[in-house]
Amino acid sequence: MKPPCILAVLTASLFTMAVTSLLAAEADMRVIASEAVDFKGLLAEINCVKPDVILLEESMLMMTKTSVVELLNTYSELRVIVVSENNNWLQVFQKYTRLITSAADLIQAIHTV
Repeated sequence: MKPPCILAVLTASLFTMAVTSLLAAEADMRVIASEAVDFKGLLAEINCVKPDVILLEESMLMMTKTSVVELLNTYSELRVIVVSENNNWLQVFQKYTRLITSAADLIQAIHTV
């Protein structure tokens, strides 16, 4: 099994350097620092690198809720993790699709999320 590829889209802060160093020290992860300055550049990097995970900083202006949804719709296997340097919370976004053919399927999907 190949190590997961993480595309780190973070600012040049001390927090960013700490997170990137932490991940780079993991032998079973491949971390690539993004050079994207806008959303279009990020899409180009994703197409080139084909990461499994994108790590984003919450304060980045290029990312909106709409752009996260666009990423998940375009790259269905991608996991997007948003970190904040202001608190200990992170948000994990991943597309999860399921065929619903009955009301019971909907109830089951709600219970398994």
